[in-house]
Amino acid sequence: MAAELERSTIIEHDGMMGRFREQMVEGFLRPHLPEVYGLATGQAFSGSGKTSNQLDVIVYDRIFSGAVMFGTGFGLFPCESVFGAIEVKSTLEGKELKQSIENIKSLKALNRAPSTAFDILPYNDFSFGQRLAVHDQPRRNPYVGVVFSYASMKPKTIVNRLNQMVHIEGYKELLPDLICCFKEQHIIARSTIIGTEIEIKAPGQDYDLFLDFGLKEDTLPIFFLWLSTILSGIRLKGVDHTSILNSRMKELLANSQERTAQKRKAKRSLTAR
Repeated sequence: MAAELERSTIIEHDGMMGRFREQMVEGFLRPHLPEVYGLATGQAFSGSGKTSNQLDVIVYDRIFSGAVMFGTGFGLFPCESVFGAIEVKSTLEGKELKQSIENIKSLKALNRAPSTAFDILPYNDFSFGQRLAVHDQPRRNPYVGVVFSYASMKPKTIVNRLNQMVHIEGYKELLPDLICCFKEQHIIARSTIIGTEIEIKAPGQDYDLFLDFGLKEDTLPIFFLWLSTILSGIRLKGVDHTSILNSRMKELLANSQERTAQKRKAKRSLTAR
């Protein structure tokens, strides 16, 4: 992949270069990820009608997803079927960083029912009944938000900008989980410092700040290992089709009863004349 990224610099059209590098990231991940993980570009949407921005690479559930695909590699995805998204940038400067953050925020802001360790599959879980219900289980379906850039401004500058945003109300949990700066050979991650120890935090976990790590030739392997480890720990919870169906049927029934009442009222009015 590193050689392909270097060769892609001969492409002069920004849009073509960007899409080519998105496909390269997909091509790098695809052979090493289980088939359950689909990769496509597109948008995610919630049951309340909210929609994310267009995302470069959406990682979604290929088995249980109710995705609406338009051709090859582009689609609309119920947010319940989305593991996360990867924003791919040829150059990560101020404008591109801001856009990447906004795109990831637009996904992480989509509301969906939380899952727990008891959600074995999106539509199957362990049912213990009321007496054995466990209420304080940690959420197991946070969105993963990653930025992958070929080249970028100095990682320290990115870290400083992210750490300023950490303290803005409503931003902290919606910021990217990881940024991979390929050419600079750095990874920037949510972290916590405890004494002399540094802990890299997973999506959904509380964190204190962003830190950058110079990894040299290990940058790509560590990026993949982090992503695959995080994805394997996520338990998606499927769309509650029964509730949607019942709600829609009640709405249709109420509308039908209202129309019937209006017809009877109109008929009585005509009879009275």
